[in-house]
Amino acid sequence: MSQLPSTITAVATIPPDVITWVAVIAAFALAAFAIHAVMTIAKDRQK
Repeated sequence: MSQLPSTITAVATIPPDVITWVAVIAAFALAAFAIHAVMTIAKDRQK
């Protein structure tokens, strides 16, 4: 149980830049997935 406070402290010491980058990468991955899905649906419709 003594490991939990240290984990919280480690998370708290992460610089905001890292969180921003993670959010940006996640947004890009989501956008890429959405575009891929739309393209796949569009191809199916054309058949």
